[in-house]
Amino acid sequence: VAAAEAAEGNLRHFMENDDEKARAAALQDVTPEAFGITPDFVEFIRGITPETFVEYPRASLDPEWGMSPWQEVHARLCLRYVPEVSDFRYVLCPKHLNDDQFWQVYFVLCTPSLEALMTEAEARAEEEMARRMEEMEVADRAAREEQEQEEEEEEELVVDA
Repeated sequence: VAAAEAAEGNLRHFMENDDEKARAAALQDVTPEAFGITPDFVEFIRGITPETFVEYPRASLDPEWGMSPWQEVHARLCLRYVPEVSDFRYVLCPKHLNDDQFWQVYFVLCTPSLEALMTEAEARAEEEMARRMEEMEVADRAAREEQEQEEEEEEELVVDA
């Protein structure tokens, strides 16, 4: 049993590393500006200190919070292009904040600068979801119609026989 658990852990680690490599490769084609990382934003970040994160009221943090896909891409790009964020994270996690708390505080602090981009991204995501739902409904309808056609043809064969 121990050997199986170790093998599973190794496989999971390997798969996570593959995911990480795929994510890193996908970020190569992304422009940081599209995710709010502009010279003005970098200057804004440089005005934040680790103490800002430590002093943020923890009671106002949502324990169920999770990053949206847009936020995840922004965070990865920010870690790559804004060394201060990486430095803050290194100093603060896990000694003062866990990773989710760090990013939640980060996005609360940055929302005024990023709100328009995040809202636009959420709207695009909702439109994409609606488009996919419509495509699924069309495919389901076509499948039902095909099934009905096959059933009618089978009935005609039975009646003709």
